[in-house]
Amino acid sequence: MQICTYYYFWMRHSITRNGGTGMVFTIRRVPAEKQRLLNVQEVFSLWDLLKTKYSGLQHLTIFINFIHDLDFKQIAQQRVEESRKEIKFLEELIAQYRIPAPQPVKKEAQSAINTEIFTDEFLASILLLFEQELV
Repeated sequence: MQICTYYYFWMRHSITRNGGTGMVFTIRRVPAEKQRLLNVQEVFSLWDLLKTKYSGLQHLTIFINFIHDLDFKQIAQQRVEESRKEIKFLEELIAQYRIPAPQPVKKEAQSAINTEIFTDEFLASILLLFEQELV
């Protein structure tokens, strides 16, 4: 529901030199283009979702370094691009309501070594958990 408010500017003009009477008039009546009130819970939900998306993107970019299967790696890279689009949308939405945004990840992590500790099945289970929680 879009709330449309009107701003009334009242000005009292009084002419005191010539003994005139005071006048009250409306300078301008302007409808707000788009104004919607958000409560604290909605603001926190947007902020927390963006922070979680940042964290998920950081984990995903780290995990890509440990994926062995090429098809699975391509799917994960596509998910990185989708996450970036979702983050951009959330950043625009937060900026629209002038909510202070959380700090994004400054640098994407790269791994110097590729260990065999992380199997593709283990990474897939973690990424599935991320997807289920962020939907």
